[in-house]
Amino acid sequence: MTTIKTIPVSDRAWAVTLPGAVLAFNVDSDPDGRLSEVLSANPGMPAAFFNLTVCDEIFSMAENRVRSFVLADNPENRAAFADGRPVSMLSAGNILPAIPGGVSVTGIDRGFIAETMDGNVSVLFATGPVHEIIGRVTVAIVPEGVEVDADRIVRLRH
Repeated sequence: MTTIKTIPVSDRAWAVTLPGAVLAFNVDSDPDGRLSEVLSANPGMPAAFFNLTVCDEIFSMAENRVRSFVLADNPENRAAFADGRPVSMLSAGNILPAIPGGVSVTGIDRGFIAETMDGNVSVLFATGPVHEIIGRVTVAIVPEGVEVDADRIVRLRH
């Protein structure tokens, strides 16, 4: 079973590991070393950091693996995985009730949608209760701090 896991970094920040990439959200410090542990445990894996203000120690660990940063609440900002795949990030709170392209999202209390510019990869990460997602985008819904079966709920279309 392939799993994706959400790791709380602080009371408002978390990291997500999924097959092929590490994502970090809202990280402005790493007081307990959780993000450092995630990066160390996944050497060479592409890492993308969103809405990030981070301490020098973490940046130095990640700088060779992160292509760019994005403010998650501005869909015009762009980021990319370290392997060059472009990613656009939208804050769920700013795109309800619908996303252009035929995707509607309901009941998201805190979460993000990531999609490559060509539409090949689309992933949603939502903390809290699992919510229903309707539309053309394949999604992963990850309750905070819980491992889930990625083979069943997320398909990264290449």
